[in-house]
Amino acid sequence: MDNAFSLPPAIPANIPPRPSFGARLSASLTFKFALVAALLVALQIPLLLFHLLQSDRTSHQAQAEAEVSKLWGGHQTLCAPVLKFGAVVKQTREFVDKGKRTQEVVDAPYLLTVLPDELDMTGEVAPEVRTRGIYQIPLHSTAVEMKGTFALPANVWPATATNRTLLALISISDTKGVKSARLLIDGKEHPLRPGSADSVYERLPDSASLLASTRKSGNYETSYRGNSLVAELDLAEWAPGEKKSFELQLRVNGSGPLLFSPMGRNCSLALKSPWPSPSFTGDILPDERSVTDDGFTASWHVMELNRPYPQIWQGDAFSVRGADIGVSLVLPANFYQQVSRCAKYATLFIIIVLVSLLIAERLSRSAVHPLQYVVASLALVMFYMLLLSLAEHMPFSLAYLVSMLVITAMTSVYCGAVFHRRSAALGIGGLMLLAYAAIYGILQLESMALLIGTAILLLLLGALMSVTAKINRDPANS
Repeated sequence: MDNAFSLPPAIPANIPPRPSFGARLSASLTFKFALVAALLVALQIPLLLFHLLQSDRTSHQAQAEAEVSKLWGGHQTLCAPVLKFGAVVKQTREFVDKGKRTQEVVDAPYLLTVLPDELDMTGEVAPEVRTRGIYQIPLHSTAVEMKGTFALPANVWPATATNRTLLALISISDTKGVKSARLLIDGKEHPLRPGSADSVYERLPDSASLLASTRKSGNYETSYRGNSLVAELDLAEWAPGEKKSFELQLRVNGSGPLLFSPMGRNCSLALKSPWPSPSFTGDILPDERSVTDDGFTASWHVMELNRPYPQIWQGDAFSVRGADIGVSLVLPANFYQQVSRCAKYATLFIIIVLVSLLIAERLSRSAVHPLQYVVASLALVMFYMLLLSLAEHMPFSLAYLVSMLVITAMTSVYCGAVFHRRSAALGIGGLMLLAYAAIYGILQLESMALLIGTAILLLLLGALMSVTAKINRDPANS
């Protein structure tokens, strides 16, 4: 009877209590990998906000450039003088009135455009950097000399042409930047005045109605809409089939692209400037160029075969576009562009550091709270904000160095407090410095960016393989 009421055996005092679910979850390697993946997804939100901020700062820079360009001179496209022959001619038009086909003779405008036969252009670009707030805007003031010849066709005028007129038209995209202009034809100087493509109609009788009817019918000259300089020429000095030489001297201020239209049957352009970082732009690259720290020289040779318009045409059959040549003066280092390129590697860098924290946790057998992973991740994102703010006030390389040292120091001290080991702090700090240096190298060696980035990912994959090789034998993950 006494054996029926015996007590159960006592639990040995040396058996540890079963860990709580939270402790087992925090020690699980699978959970930590899931946490890192979730952090990578969540951190895309502050990175997106950073990109929006950078885009806003870039728009402020573009606004500053537009304000300075508006006062100095904007994008410039310069054209050589062209001859515009205008007259009133008789045209027969047919129309149907009450079912009957009727013809009538009406006055219509006649316009003939003649481009230079030979054209030799030279330009000396004087750069100047102006500041608006914290932004630098590269400007240019260019001394241009154009020399060439006109070869008039044998038949210029139709038989019914009356009120004949002749103009020399010089198209300049932004005449606000013109500081001086001088046109000589056969050694005789011709005064220039502001004008446009409509100037050739001004000397015709009833010019307003002629121009209105021309626009309505679609027979409207579109090649030179916008700003132009106009010189009125004496028809008595221009005989059909004659050749005449001309010289145009310009001093033009501008910003951004400086383009020239190769309007001669045989055209050459030679540019030189002390600016060390040009960007050759337009539709045709230079035949020869030389860029050094002391400046650049470039030359083009363009034939009539290389452009989409002929030497002579009537009305609006062609437009002087599609074969421009020229250059832009760009800043040697656009820090917004460099910061943007750096931010493209943000996810790669965050992966490197978070996986390093995970490896350090496993090697030190310390328990790192998920919140500590979040705090370390936010410090990594702050690097790009600090880099952007510093780069607006100092060279990009110095801003990168300061940001790298500040974020690395903060993260290393924090890791030392988390792991209670100086070796862990030094290891994480050293790895961060190496990662920052690798990304800076990628920025400097743009052509090798893919190779270097792939090598870093391979090293990271090897480290992950080393850590996860024995994951199935780890009791903490059971």
